[in-house]
Amino acid sequence: MIPTRTDDLRFASWLRDAVPTGFEVYRRIPHGDEGITRDTLLALVEQLRAVTPAYLQREVCLGLWEGHPGIFGGAAEVPGTGSPAGGRLGRAVAGAVHIGARISSSGDRRRAERAAWMDDLTHQRLELSGHRYLLFRGPLAPVIQWARDRGPVPFRHAPDLIWPDDHSWIVSAPPDLGFIVVAGTRELADALDADPRLSVM
Repeated sequence: MIPTRTDDLRFASWLRDAVPTGFEVYRRIPHGDEGITRDTLLALVEQLRAVTPAYLQREVCLGLWEGHPGIFGGAAEVPGTGSPAGGRLGRAVAGAVHIGARISSSGDRRRAERAAWMDDLTHQRLELSGHRYLLFRGPLAPVIQWARDRGPVPFRHAPDLIWPDDHSWIVSAPPDLGFIVVAGTRELADALDADPRLSVM
């Protein structure tokens, strides 16, 4: 199941920073320019699932930084959404949304889902620590990586933010840091420390 984009920023109303304070323990996991790698995320999600009740794993929040290559028009904004993009980009976005609506009405669900990626600019952004993120909701288990292979630019990236609805932990990989921050309980920190797949600092 692919995570579903949401414009309901109330899910993130508890956040004031990409790395919030007030947690019992913090851990850092270094990464390169590519952000959270698949292998790191596999190990991390396994440990998160071990300390998270099943009912909270069914739907977590996921944030994708808008600056990743492949997020359509990520560096620009659309008039009327509180955000600046005009000219060809604005017309392209409007056209993509129009095409997506026509495809949806035709009943071709798969094509509609692909076209839906084209309207990245029309969705609300979560703003944290000077960066903006698209917000998604979906199960914890399959957040390993999701992709968009069709569209203006191919897109493959792990989420930059993950947290459950009880806010008992958060995973954050802000674009200006060279490491992932995991904040949560002592139980989670001990599990991360003991995992040989993770280079915990």
